[in-house]
Amino acid sequence: MQTVAASVILDDAYRLIGWDADQLDTREKGDARMALSLALQELWEEWWWDELMVCVKRQCARTYSSATTYAAGDFVYFPATDKYYQCLQAATGEDPEEWDGNNYDLNASYWIEAAATWEGEDYNDIDSPAALEAGDVVRYTDGNYYAWLGNSVTNAMLVASAGAAFINGTYDYTGQVNGRNAYARTTQTIQWNGSQWIIEAAGLTYYSSSDDVATPDLVTTWTGSPSPLPTVTSTEGTVPTPETAGYWCPLTEFHPTLPYTVAGTDYETVADVRKIARFDPRCTATPDEFDFHLTADGVRICDLDLGRPWVWSRRPTPVLTGAPFDEDTDYEATDPQDLVFDS
Repeated sequence: MQTVAASVILDDAYRLIGWDADQLDTREKGDARMALSLALQELWEEWWWDELMVCVKRQCARTYSSATTYAAGDFVYFPATDKYYQCLQAATGEDPEEWDGNNYDLNASYWIEAAATWEGEDYNDIDSPAALEAGDVVRYTDGNYYAWLGNSVTNAMLVASAGAAFINGTYDYTGQVNGRNAYARTTQTIQWNGSQWIIEAAGLTYYSSSDDVATPDLVTTWTGSPSPLPTVTSTEGTVPTPETAGYWCPLTEFHPTLPYTVAGTDYETVADVRKIARFDPRCTATPDEFDFHLTADGVRICDLDLGRPWVWSRRPTPVLTGAPFDEDTDYEATDPQDLVFDS
């Protein structure tokens, strides 16, 4: 393709319409550049000119890096398997798949292979945490899907029937106090003070027991007021709900979408796309094309079953609306379509 200075095109255009460039004011020159820009766009988009096309493999998410810290919900592309993955919990240096010498195995505590739709057993059908493995997917009562992180479940304590109604509820494990497990919910606590199990709220003791047992669910006799006295039971065998932090990650449907621009990469801006295919469409008779459509976020690819398809697209049409170049002006990096022309 021959490169021609913008000023040459402008001067020729002025002569063709009988204008004297030296007699044109700034507004008239601006109008002329706009008219030329529109004419250029019409010609540019008239055909898939080879010189204006770019055909490269592109991907729909950032490439995974072991040096990057990922948060739950992040999507990455993993070149070793040519697949996309969703991060399930904060991870640094946790590869989506790990090589065992013969095969890649999914790092299911941190990643799950991305999917456009999810399927899983109903949450209420899970008998206990022991029935779950890291990466298992369930459908919760809210209609959403969640992946089990595989973290160990620490039993909570369920207080019921207490005359002080605000004492009732689920108390989560918070650590050790005086050598025994302690539990809490908002301002209420259950803990061993060295000689008694006590149930407190905002620092005031409401119920206590001198039963010297390992955990409060083993207490047989509570004292205190108001009546009736509480019952304390363990949630052992109960599957934590998705609302309980540290056990589940909500899953997001992944629809492969090529962003129109990818900052920090060598990819050119995607303008008009001619084909998206499994094989290079420029040199393959049957490139195995994928259907696609345009969205506000980018080019969405239908039924993509590989990581990096070939994308054959037209470079964006330059917009010739810039002002004449001024050597005394300080210019800043900007969109490549925002041009100045030489004069």
